[in-house]
Amino acid sequence: MKIAAWLVVKDEEYYVDMAIKSVAPYVDGVYVQDQYSTDNTAEIIEASIGSTPLRIDKINIGLEKFNRQYNEPFYRSLAISCCEEHFKPDWILQIDGDEIYTPQFFETVKKLDQSGELSKYNGVRHATERFIAPQYYAQNLRALQTVNGQTYHDPHTRFWRAGRDVRYVSNPGIKGFFHCIPRPQPDPILWIPGIMHIHLHRTFGPKAFPFWKEGGDLFEQTVPFNPKQQAPKWFDKNMEEAVFTDFQWPDYVMEKWNKWGCYD
Repeated sequence: MKIAAWLVVKDEEYYVDMAIKSVAPYVDGVYVQDQYSTDNTAEIIEASIGSTPLRIDKINIGLEKFNRQYNEPFYRSLAISCCEEHFKPDWILQIDGDEIYTPQFFETVKKLDQSGELSKYNGVRHATERFIAPQYYAQNLRALQTVNGQTYHDPHTRFWRAGRDVRYVSNPGIKGFFHCIPRPQPDPILWIPGIMHIHLHRTFGPKAFPFWKEGGDLFEQTVPFNPKQQAPKWFDKNMEEAVFTDFQWPDYVMEKWNKWGCYD
């Protein structure tokens, strides 16, 4: 099974090394649509990719990040087309610059492929965890879905069979210009439980600041990006539904946290 991962980035230097390191050892190629990052995003990707084949296309969209005129479905769909054309994969894997996949995801997919079970499906869906600290994470009870007796947090289809003309459209269930969804859905879809995918945007770094401010905290927007110290009101509120876990964080995440002095 040949897998190609793809991502769309712009100014992701705080996170993107973790995203790349989480997928590069397990895939046969990584396609990057860089929308003219003004920081070191592209250089960090190249330094983090190792020996995995990489293709970076730079596209100047002429808009600032998070501009409401941004056509997210168009550019994500373009990235899919370019990834499939360049790497000719059997399966496509989507990841954002502030996310990681766990080794468990790839181990599970490999076993399913070897057993022949994966051949029955065109897509895979899994939970998306939002860890707050290495020891625990918070659950958003409004974004849970139960399938086959298993509970999934904020599930998305991010892994599907290539060549099925899956592209992105605006999500009719969400008002706004982000969070588009793949269409057509690559049915039938296999749901796999476990800690497979982690979205880091609430945990540390510049993308976390707007969330931390929701609790009314006033803090200096600098490293070490530690919500327990910088935004205690937000932290206490969001830890009300905390679930302890024995999940082992990858070294590349812990090294960054230690470098920034977080969670010591």
